[in-house]
Amino acid sequence: MLVLACSWLASASVLPHTRDAAAHSITNAHIFAHTSLAIPDALSENVLTLGSHPNPDVFHSPARARLQVREAQRESSEIRKRWWQMWDRDRPTTNTVQSGGVVTNAVTGTIFSGVYPVVNVTWGNKAGEAAGGQTIVSYIDTGSSDTFAVSNRFVCQGLPSIKANTLSDDALPTGGSINNLTQASCNFGPLYDVDKGNFANITSQELRVAYSPENEALNGSMVFAPITVGGLTVPRQQVAIVEEAVWLGDGVTSGLLGLSFPAVTSAVMRSGRGTDAPRFVQYDPFFTNLAKQGKSKQNRQQNQRQNNDTIAPVFTLAIDRVPPGTPHWKSAGALALGGLVPSSYYTGNFTSVPIETEYGMLNNPNSGPSFYATTVQLVYGPPRTNISSAASVDIAIKSDNLTTSPVFQTIVDSGTSPNFVPQVAAIPINSLFVPPARFNETLNYFVVDCDAKAPFVAYRIGGTTAKGVTTGGVLMPLDPRDMIVRSLNGRPGYENVCFSSIANGGEVAGNLQVIGATWQRNYVVAYDQGRNMIHFASRRPY
Repeated sequence: MLVLACSWLASASVLPHTRDAAAHSITNAHIFAHTSLAIPDALSENVLTLGSHPNPDVFHSPARARLQVREAQRESSEIRKRWWQMWDRDRPTTNTVQSGGVVTNAVTGTIFSGVYPVVNVTWGNKAGEAAGGQTIVSYIDTGSSDTFAVSNRFVCQGLPSIKANTLSDDALPTGGSINNLTQASCNFGPLYDVDKGNFANITSQELRVAYSPENEALNGSMVFAPITVGGLTVPRQQVAIVEEAVWLGDGVTSGLLGLSFPAVTSAVMRSGRGTDAPRFVQYDPFFTNLAKQGKSKQNRQQNQRQNNDTIAPVFTLAIDRVPPGTPHWKSAGALALGGLVPSSYYTGNFTSVPIETEYGMLNNPNSGPSFYATTVQLVYGPPRTNISSAASVDIAIKSDNLTTSPVFQTIVDSGTSPNFVPQVAAIPINSLFVPPARFNETLNYFVVDCDAKAPFVAYRIGGTTAKGVTTGGVLMPLDPRDMIVRSLNGRPGYENVCFSSIANGGEVAGNLQVIGATWQRNYVVAYDQGRNMIHFASRRPY
């Protein structure tokens, strides 16, 4: 899931791996291409069991939508201005409160099965309240950086004047007022009690995030608060308390834990309201602060690890394949802070690639990573049990008569379910289903028979491209079980429709594609902020 607008000018710092061998020896160096890339196992107390999204069959297409809006905003200052003025207008003093209704979005949540991993995030309470703090069930999102919780005083709102599934001016507000709805209409889970919470307001800043084409939005206050995840605490973390929301929730989650870089935080100066381009304020997200905090504590303690707040600047995700109807707190994988998940989750060696600067930032010499981006190639062919066992990827591609796409940049995003790939590959891949998948213009996805045979599709990761030819690397295929996903609810008449997990990401040039959770169900991914690397290993069968 990606935020709409970002601060692009400040560079992202690279955090060194500070835990030395005396503090935590690395015994798995042999599974990395070089010992300098090795990552320690996370301590058991810092490994969290994931819960699955409680309603995994409604998908709002967050990542691709945010990317599209950002590109549109770069091209049209008028569109950008009108999006922000939507929130800057004076609120009506009286509004009609709709009882028993739901938030009406211009585009109904797209029906798409996926697992959205969630964890408990603890927000500290002030003195005199429950010492354990407040537990906020939160999405884990590697495609954004903010951490937020929804206030128990929030206002649920609807935007009836937004009208089309398009980024044209017709899709933007043209007048009228924002309608207040009941809190239940936004369907959040348990809310953050601001009367009990321990936080300090940042009076000059606020959170402002708008999502299109769903026309969802969040607005709230930026604060400092003690935040704990997996026994690790940042005592003064900048976070957001949501006070206004246009949202269609799931009844359980009411927060988000963003694990990307400072460049994609969403704080803005309140003084910028009503301006053409809000002034963004970059800050260190939770995990960045946690890693920096660990480094400073280790320096003070002469590299002796004496508490749970010292970790290496790397976290690892293993997202499980969860059958429809699974209770939402049944294990859905693991999040390890400060190292790798247990070896029971993965097999074989890790493939390591550098985190790249996003294409749109290459002209900015001061830019650092914004997303977990890397360059890949798709390799695909008709349905098959497996590919040849040739030692060379290039020989296997040739001997099995597989097709290769142009190379393209993609991000690894736990908050997106499907895999957005360039149109030049999306169309032929979907034609290889037996019977072929068909593009549904209403839903904007390829639909497929639920009993179809899926084609062979793999990402070539870590290859080398020279003079237009890519060689080497490792093929990491999708499991056929994750290429056909079933909808169990959504628009009338689509209850039993199945979708292809390969979605059309548009042209190669100028578009950032997305590796979603359907692919990640088959791999362990280590997000290494210390070395600016991403490491991939195959999951053990489960």
